[in-house]
Amino acid sequence: MTDKQNILLLCGSLPTKRYPSNAQFEIVQAQALNASGMNVVIGAVDLRSVRRLRRYGITKGFYGVGGGTIEGWSITNVPLGRFPVCVLESVGNWEAWRLYRHMFKGRSRPGVIHAHYSLHAGLLGKPLAERLGIPLVITEHASSLLSADAETANNRASLRAYRSADKVIAVSRALARRIYDLCGVECAVIHNVVDPERLFSGVRRNDTPGFGFITAGNLIPIKNHSILLEAFAGVHAHHSDARLGILGTGPLDKSLKAKAVRLGIAGAVKFYGWLPHSEMVKVYRSYDCFVFPSNVETFGVALAEGMAAGMPVIATRCGGPEDFVSDEYGILTQPGSLQELTEAMMNICEHRKRYDSQKSRDYIKRKFSPQVIAGQLMEIYERVCSEQSGRK
Repeated sequence: MTDKQNILLLCGSLPTKRYPSNAQFEIVQAQALNASGMNVVIGAVDLRSVRRLRRYGITKGFYGVGGGTIEGWSITNVPLGRFPVCVLESVGNWEAWRLYRHMFKGRSRPGVIHAHYSLHAGLLGKPLAERLGIPLVITEHASSLLSADAETANNRASLRAYRSADKVIAVSRALARRIYDLCGVECAVIHNVVDPERLFSGVRRNDTPGFGFITAGNLIPIKNHSILLEAFAGVHAHHSDARLGILGTGPLDKSLKAKAVRLGIAGAVKFYGWLPHSEMVKVYRSYDCFVFPSNVETFGVALAEGMAAGMPVIATRCGGPEDFVSDEYGILTQPGSLQELTEAMMNICEHRKRYDSQKSRDYIKRKFSPQVIAGQLMEIYERVCSEQSGRK
């Protein structure tokens, strides 16, 4: 028996002690849906390399970001890694069915399978949805599709997944346009959840001396922290009390710290490493402006959270930020432009009072709150279920 209120949210991994930030977008979205009356269970078929240390076998846990927890199941005994997509798909399909039987034993079938990322959850979702006779919805987040080289084996597999889905959701208009250009599939645009009430309710700014810039994201080339350090060096030359905070970890950690030393700004730059949201909130209290220098980004949750914290923002026109950053809330610059980024940082440093913190928080709440995003998703679920019923 199928229950439309039951949703199987399919993803590629779940949080572990070593990788606590896995599936954060999916978990927050599942919490929002549950709070709106749906019954969401998360399933993950984890096909990553054996180097990604985790417990093997089918495991069950409860996962949450902030308030509330979601039941999640993960099968992680297939450490394949960089095998061809066809191999991952073949093994993954069998494991997805095995996982489903564990998850829904004694329960009503889900009304919809909602897969996040076409690889590999989207590809695995379609055979499972067809076997169960229910619709498949795919939400795409992958920034690789916005790159110039879309003709890769992985991207071709993604396009195949989109064509097989009952509905594809993109997390920004830029990503939706790209998917349409590549394969002619029209996407709904539903952004990620950002919850100012949960993250920043009652947050008060600490009176930390000097003007502080903050950024958050993995320390990888696509995030372009290198140009941020160069721009900050230019600002610091004029405002010696300016500060820069960098939240995140990644392979560029040592080289970025070394660059700060070479630029003569090491004393004004603080590298925080990875922090949970509860700690990030405390850090944000000491800063005045959020900077987002990415080369490519499908949405920009960290950027939206900076706005939710009441800060003006500086972001690049890299895909996602154009959906929600306007002159009222900050400044957009061209990706890779050191001059534009430096000028924007100088501008906000010298004209901070132009921006209304509460107005920024209210704006993010209206656009991305759990209630808003859950409502949009539930409309999609209702539509695909009705369309499938009409075809029978």
